[in-house]
Amino acid sequence: MPPLPRSWWFRARSRTATATVSRCGAILLLALFSIHGSEARASSADSWGIPWNNPVSASLSTSVWNNWTIYQLQQRQAQGASGPASAPSASQPATPGGTTFDESSLRFHATGTRLLLHALANKIGQTPAQQEQMVAVLNALFQEFDKQAARLGMPNDLAFDLSYFLAQNATVFHGGADPKDAQFLDLRATVLAAVGQSGGLGNLTDQQKQEFHEMLVAFTGLVYLGYQDAMKRGDREGVQSYRRLAGLNLKAITHIEPERINITDQGLTIRPEP
Repeated sequence: MPPLPRSWWFRARSRTATATVSRCGAILLLALFSIHGSEARASSADSWGIPWNNPVSASLSTSVWNNWTIYQLQQRQAQGASGPASAPSASQPATPGGTTFDESSLRFHATGTRLLLHALANKIGQTPAQQEQMVAVLNALFQEFDKQAARLGMPNDLAFDLSYFLAQNATVFHGGADPKDAQFLDLRATVLAAVGQSGGLGNLTDQQKQEFHEMLVAFTGLVYLGYQDAMKRGDREGVQSYRRLAGLNLKAITHIEPERINITDQGLTIRPEP
């Protein structure tokens, strides 16, 4: 088995998670595509096809991405309108109206347990043994993500979770290099600005925020590990399948075609519609 890819958030794990993803590759792909299909058919109260008690996807699309704040901020950076400092401060992100947004509303107090762990594992695994394997993989994903988020001073932080989700799925979809720490932190600032303008997500309960956190980490981490494993094995069909899944992840949250979303040295860019 090839060594585990050393992405920014998965530096310290053994080969166990990658080996399990490789062994369950076909089942994992089928399950993830199935979950995305059920999400598309389900009502907002039942998104992702697993227990979920708030319309996160619809809320994000209408209250954040349709404001185009991230796109506008990054375009100003790219054009050099106000230099590298054009992104808002991470400690007090400014909204377009000049006010500040209390970022603590996007943090949550964790329950100490994984709320969606077994629901996700049962959805992906087709047998008790496969479900047990997926519990181990998901636990490894959650633990390592939480460790790296804490290292960067961003534990239990939905804005940081979203920056990870957007950047990592965009790089898989486009076949790019893993983002660096600074890119995740810069993107977090623009996410904060977008949320600050809309006021979205701040009214979620701690439990809802933790569920959202687990969904972002799980779906991104599984797609990333599967993609890296397919790349190392030279499985072109698998690579394309995981890229497609990364695109479905992006579209499920933003409701924007993934071809328009990318992460570059200038940060997150959302290309205008033709």
